Amino acid sequence: MRNFGELKVFACNSSSHLLPGICDRLMITPGDATIGRFAGGEVKIKINESVRDDDIFVVCSMQPPAENIVEAMLLTRAIKGSSASRVTLVILHLGYNRQDKKNEPRVPISASWILDLILSSGANRALFFDAHSEATLGKLDGQMPYDHLYGSYVIVDHLKKVLGEPFVIASPDAGGAKRAGAYSRRLRGNNEIVMFGKSRTPDGELDGTVTIIGDVAERTVVIVDDMIDTGGTLIQCAHAAKNAGAQKIIACATHGLFSDNAIVRLRESKLSEIIVTDSISLPYSICSTDELTVTVISIERMIARAINNLHKSESLSVLFD
Repeated sequence: MRNFGELKVFACNSSSHLLPGICDRLMITPGDATIGRFAGGEVKIKINESVRDDDIFVVCSMQPPAENIVEAMLLTRAIKGSSASRVTLVILHLGYNRQDKKNEPRVPISASWILDLILSSGANRALFFDAHSEATLGKLDGQMPYDHLYGSYVIVDHLKKVLGEPFVIASPDAGGAKRAGAYSRRLRGNNEIVMFGKSRTPDGELDGTVTIIGDVAERTVVIVDDMIDTGGTLIQCAHAAKNAGAQKIIACATHGLFSDNAIVRLRESKLSEIIVTDSISLPYSICSTDELTVTVISIERMIARAINNLHKSESLSVLFD
């Protein structure tokens, strides 16, 4: 085992809610850094302890606003410039990963540019958590070692406790079939899934037409995705499943963004429960009501175990097989 020095874990403001729990599990003191703002609004970073020759992990979420990305990059730079032995970026939500291809004129491939930033940050390696476009991470091949964890690791454990038969796993679109198959294998031991197909207008908006490939009648339908943003697709899929005779509809996602008052619309939908992780800090308004149960599953234990194994140069796969 290579010795990278003493283990220390820091967090940006976007992930500060997880830092105490992660460090408690690792039996270490949270890294001491000031992450604030100058009077003019610029991000201000200061490391308040020595990190020389230490093995440092920086936990962050890069969802909007863009300042979350700036914090992560500047904190990493400050630590690396303070002679840390190794710096690992633990990116719980990789923002700007949805625009991963040039599918129309005069648009940036934002996902590629964000990875350029990560490469230029000074970090030695990265740990991602359910990136929206996993294929874009291939840009790091040969330039930075990285690992990728999935929300299904912790969400499946919860589903095993609460799901009864009969149920089926569903993907909201063809792009999520692999994810849905992974859930189904862990829960049912097979690849049986239901697929939703959506029709869009020429400008890319959903037109309300949803088709279902598979049988949902008299079953609990578990729709799985990597994130819940505005909830529009999820609401339409739930409505279609209910019309097709589904008994109960549950949504599972790693990242709960809940943009544009999404939680209000979700409470008025056919969903009975939403399950997300705390990869993103959720406001108090995102809580269970009579209309909708919201279950938030902590990833502190999983992230702490991953950090511990990386620090010891041990495999991550043994933790989650």
